[in-house]
Amino acid sequence: MYTKRIGGAVAFFLGILLIIISIYGTHRVENAESNIHKGMGFFSGNPYAALIGGRLEGEAAKYRVPLMICFISGIVLVVAGAGVLLTSRRKK
Repeated sequence: MYTKRIGGAVAFFLGILLIIISIYGTHRVENAESNIHKGMGFFSGNPYAALIGGRLEGEAAKYRVPLMICFISGIVLVVAGAGVLLTSRRKK
């Protein structure tokens, strides 16, 4: 009985942690992309700048899919953990 509740609580808190990490990471990626766009504004006439800018944007964007998977996994863990906690209450 207690093992199930502890497992549910752990899943719930891990889910919240994953959601927080994914939101923080998404914010960092968006900041990086914004900085790339600002930096590329100075070199708009240079043909090599578009090549380098595209490469940098690709590097920043490759973290979007893992962050989305982290966010979705966090939601699943929160829902599952809450479900386990609610269904494993003590019966009097």
